[in-house]
This record gives sequence, C-alpha cells and structure tokens, in this order.
Amino acid sequence: MLYSKQKQEKVDLLLTLSKAYWYSNRDTALFYASEALQLSKDISYARGVAEAYRYIGVSNMFGARSHIAKPYLDTALKLFQNLHDTPGIAATYNNIGVLFQKDLGKFPESIVAFEQALKLFKQLGNLEGQGSALNYIGLGYQFQGNFQKAIEYLLQGLEVRKKIKDIQGAMFSLTRVGDLYQMLEQNEVALKYYMEALHLATENKAKPLSDTYAAIAKVYMESKHYEEAKKYIDLALKGNSDWYYLLLGRFYTETGVPEKALVVYKEVMTRSQKSSAYSEFASSILEISKIYQLKKDYPAAIKYARNAYEIASSHNLRWIISDAANSLSSLYAIQGNYRKAYTYEKIYRSISDSVSNVDSHLKLAFLESKNEIQQKQSSIELLNKDNQIKEQRLQREALLKKIFIGGIVVILIIAFVLLRNILLKRKAEKHQRELAESELQIQKLKSEQTETELKQQATELEMQALRAQMNPHFIFNSLNSINRFILQNNKAQASEYLTKFSRLVRIILNSSANASVSLAEDLEALQLYLELECLRCEQKFSFKIKADPDLDIDFIQVPPMLLQPFVENAIWHGLMNKESEGHLWINIDQQDSILICTITDDGIGRKKSAELKDKSGKHKSMGMKITESRIAMMQKMNEENKSIEIRDLVDADGNAAGTEVVLKIPIQEQQ
Repeated sequence: MLYSKQKQEKVDLLLTLSKAYWYSNRDTALFYASEALQLSKDISYARGVAEAYRYIGVSNMFGARSHIAKPYLDTALKLFQNLHDTPGIAATYNNIGVLFQKDLGKFPESIVAFEQALKLFKQLGNLEGQGSALNYIGLGYQFQGNFQKAIEYLLQGLEVRKKIKDIQGAMFSLTRVGDLYQMLEQNEVALKYYMEALHLATENKAKPLSDTYAAIAKVYMESKHYEEAKKYIDLALKGNSDWYYLLLGRFYTETGVPEKALVVYKEVMTRSQKSSAYSEFASSILEISKIYQLKKDYPAAIKYARNAYEIASSHNLRWIISDAANSLSSLYAIQGNYRKAYTYEKIYRSISDSVSNVDSHLKLAFLESKNEIQQKQSSIELLNKDNQIKEQRLQREALLKKIFIGGIVVILIIAFVLLRNILLKRKAEKHQRELAESELQIQKLKSEQTETELKQQATELEMQALRAQMNPHFIFNSLNSINRFILQNNKAQASEYLTKFSRLVRIILNSSANASVSLAEDLEALQLYLELECLRCEQKFSFKIKADPDLDIDFIQVPPMLLQPFVENAIWHGLMNKESEGHLWINIDQQDSILICTITDDGIGRKKSAELKDKSGKHKSMGMKITESRIAMMQKMNEENKSIEIRDLVDADGNAAGTEVVLKIPIQEQQ
C-alpha cells in the first residue's frame, strides 16, 4: 500500500513537471505526461490516467498539434466523468474550450465548453477557474464579432481575478480588453487598459506580461510613433517569444529597413521549425513572402507564400491560411494568372469573416471580368453614396426634431424661472418695504421690550428677502446643466438630470415661503444638489453627508438652502480646478444648543483659487454673501458672536490640501 502511494506521488510529480513545460518546451511536457500515463496504468491509478490524458492533450495543443490533442482531451473527459471527478471535468472542459478557440477556430463550440467549465467552477467555488473561463468566453464572443458580450465577460473575469488578487490573471484580462478596443480602432481606450495592466504589475511588484508590452507597441506602430513602439518591443522581447520577434520584423519593415526584417523572420523560421511551433513557423514564412513582394521579387514571394499556406493547411491554422491565400491571390493577379488568383481568393473568402466576405466578393468579380467589376463598383459607389445621403438626411431630421423639442423644454423652463424670479423679486421688495416700516416703528417706540420685538421682526423680514434672492440664484445655476445636456443630445443624462432637478425645484418651492425647514428636508435638498453637480461634472468628485445619529434631524429647524452655497463654492473653486478626483465631506454635529456644520474639501485651497479668480476676473459667489448675512442675523438674534470659520488645510509638507468651512447655527426645534 505504501509502495502504491509512492508511485502515485511520482505520477503527480511527473504531471507537475509536464505542466511546467507547457509553454516553453512542448516536447518535454509531452514526455513527462506520457511517462505519467504509463506509470498510472501500471499501478491502476485511475485519476492519474485521466489527468495524464489531459496533459498529453494540452501538450499537443500548445505544440500546434490540434488534430492529436482533441482525442486525448475527449478521452480524459470521459474518464473524469466516470470517476465523478468534478474538478477534472471542469479543467478538461476549459482545455477543450481553448483548443476549439485557438487552434480549430470553432468559436461557438468553444463558448459552450467554457460555459460548462464555468458552471462547474462555480459549484466548486473555484474563483481562479471562474476568472479563466469568463476571460475565454469573452474572447470567444470577440472572435465572433459580438463585442458587447465580449467586453461584458472580459470585465467579469477581471473583477474575479482582482478579487482573489490573481495579479497575473488580472493583467491578462486587462490586456485582452485592450486588444478588443484595439480591434475596434479605439486605440486611446486600448492604451488605457494596457497601462492599467502595467500599473497593476508595478503596484504589486509583479513582472508585467510580455503580451502587454507587445500590445502597447502595436498601438504606437499604428499611430506611427516608432520610437515609442521600439521601446516596448524591446521590453516584450525579454519574454523570448517568436511572436514578439515577428513584431520586431514588422517594425523594421515599416521603418524602411526590410533587410533587417528579413534577418529577423529567417531566425524565427529556423527556431520555430526546430521546436515544432507551426503557427510561428508559418507566420514567419508568410512575412518573408511579403518582404519579397515589397522588393518586387514575385517568384520568391509566391514560393514562400505557398510554403506558408501548405504548413498552415496541414495544421489547420485558419487565420494563416486566410492571410496566405489572400497574399497568393494578389501575387498571382499581379502576374496575370487570374485562374490561380481566383482559386486562392475563393479559399480566402471561405475563411474570412462577414466583413471580409464583402471585399472578397468584389475582388472575385474583378478576377472573373475586369470590365464587369468596374461597372459593379460604380453602381455600388453610387448606391453607397445614395444610402449615405439618405442616412445623413434622416439623422439631420432626427437631430432637428430633438433640438426643437429640447428648445421648447428649455423655453418653458426659462419662462417658469423668469416668472418665479419676478414674483420673488416683488416679494423681496415688499419685504424690504415692510422692513423699512418696522425700522421706523422701532425708532418711535419707547418701550425697550417693544423695540427688541420689532428688531427681531425686522431681522426675520430681512432674512426672508435674502432667501428670495437665494432661490433664483440656485435655479439659474441648475438650469445651465440641463441646457448643456440638451445641446450635447445626451438623452439619458438629460432625463436623469431633469428628474432630479424637478424634485429639487419642488423642495425649493415648498420651502421658499417658510422661514425655516427641518434639517432632514434641507439635507435631502443638499443630497439632490450634489447628485446633480456630480452628473454635471461627469463624476469628477465624490461626496459624503454624515449627520450625528443622536441628532433629531426631523425636528431641528434651519433656514432653507443654508449649506448649498458653501458646498457650491467648495466644488467650483476647490475641487473642479483639481487635476485628480476630488472629495467632499459634510458633517453635522451638535454642541450644546449650537448646530456645527463642517464642510471639508481636498481641493486646491483658497490661495490658488484666488489666483485663478484674479486671472479669470470672477467675483465672490453672491449665494455665499447672502448666506453669510443670513447666519450673521441668526447669530445676532440669539446673541452669538461667531458664525463662520474658514480654515486652510495643509499637508505634512506645508502644501495646500483643501479648505474647511465651519458654520455654527443656533438650533431651533419645531414648535
């Protein structure tokens, strides 16, 4: 029994050695897996037999021998199923999915296999397996042209890998997402994901993937930034993969040094032939053909292209077959051999995707009849132009319709705001008159008690007048954001913004006639205002409102829209001028009968903000002036001395680190 256990441990060791050579030396990996299979059979180690079949299949798959790999993987799957070995079944489905996707080009079948693997990995709670399967499902949808689902699955895989701190896996996922955006010709977005992968490696002191360096190099190559491209190619070459040397050859070709490219391709051809890396072998031969085509040595170009085509065909390397067939079709057409050109174009067309099929069809028509293709091309161009004109007209009509509707909405809102502003202005004037009358009565009254009461009434009237000025000030600021979304034709954000804005306007209208509102209502209005500003500023800052849980915010009364101007000032003069994401904290506490409202931001600070204001000619916020006056009068009514404190925050080095505003408000409880 002990002897049998030792033999099983040896099998497991042989399989571990095989896996270690999967990527670097497929023949060595195959040797260790075969030894493990024989030993497992000798000692009747059923799981070892199944695992050895799987490893032999994977070794052949990475050695570009897919026709041999598939039977071994199928056998492994059956053995694992007979053993009811769920981890083995899941791993084998994952391997079969890779085989279908990479070597056989059967993308729908690969997705089915990966979904089976994903289901089992979820049952097992294997997050590492889930991350791998999700990533490959995303790649399967990418190869089928379903980019929306591809991004969805790739990002799910990325989230899982980050969760388990699988740094290598997360970098792989980020790189694949970047590849997807590069395929969609969105190179700036692609570069963002590649750089995030490099940042993740640096942050975790991990070695970056050579694939990531190579992908960044491709982006710079496409934008003709060859100096940057060469820097990243050199970094990728440390990975010692022939694929990166193929990229180096392309660099030399594009920078006008085809002789250097030829040397690189021939070195890759020699190495890959020795290691039986047929994909790299065929690709290097095809690139050599393209060099000879550039040199107009068409017989040599045809010779190498045919060789690449034959190697790719014998190993079912579909994408190389397609590329080689396309090259041969062009080369034979240049030499006037349209029969062979037509034959290879048909092969190319049968493999290419739906977009390539359109181009291939036009090319085939040319090879069948030069005159006929000219007529067809003319017809197609006219039809395309006609369709473009119709589409542009429909888009223009739709845009005008949206602008018309948006204009009506804006006019209605402006009319509402102007009407309300006029009413509020009249109300303010009335209050001012009443205030003057009250002051006159105070002068005439001899009784000290009566004089105090009248002064308090005058102060309350003045505060009402200030509030009447405050409300239209805020409404006009909010209206600017709605106007911008409408002009940008951003329907989703415009709708969201308008919904929140209408709720906020309703709160303002309900509270405008009152001298005070509950703290809960005022904080609700402030929450809505901050959500609107976040939308307006495209999430450039985050915020948090925190009230002491011991405060009874439903009964504490405060002047309406009291904190909003200070919050607005923090956003537009502190946070919006900051290059990175800003943060805003609003804390509400109580000390004795005083409500302490602290507004803190990590913006650029008052000094730098003042410098920017001087350059731009901006003046102090009218909303803040009004609010300062309101608080000062409240303090006066309650015989308090200090109402507002503004502190400049600095970091450990003495640099500006934001601003803190502390408002002290006498607490009024609901009667």
